[in-house]
Amino acid sequence: MSSSLFLYIGYIAKKHDVLEKGIKPVLIVIAALVWAVALYFSFAHDMQSVVRSYFPDIIINVGGSIAASYIIIVSVKKLEQIKGAADLHIYHLVCFWGRNSSIILCCHLIELRTVDWSRFFEWGKIGIVMVFVIKIIVISIASFVITKSEKLRKFF
Repeated sequence: MSSSLFLYIGYIAKKHDVLEKGIKPVLIVIAALVWAVALYFSFAHDMQSVVRSYFPDIIINVGGSIAASYIIIVSVKKLEQIKGAADLHIYHLVCFWGRNSSIILCCHLIELRTVDWSRFFEWGKIGIVMVFVIKIIVISIASFVITKSEKLRKFF
């Protein structure tokens, strides 16, 4: 259900041309700070989860999710303006993630319910970064396999 909130926020943003009005550096800085605070609270306190609709501090958690989305969208828009960006692997990867975000969220939910990452968190910041990187790689590969398999795609 929480994805509905974000779809609605995206709808409102598009309706009011939020991303078409020009990107102000101060908004990027504010969004980055909000995202950083949300990440800190997420890992330091109670592991919020948009996928599971679990928001211990809804203002910080939802604000951080919106800020992260804004930064990612703005970054992709800037990347598209670079000559030759369509030839970059990262560009194709980000486009894949955007086209298949529902499958990626499903894979992420399965991963959240089946994998215990807590032993990595004992390693501090390095463990958190490792988990983040491993999750991105594994979920991206699983999503790619699903998109290439007719039977799996129908299931998702």
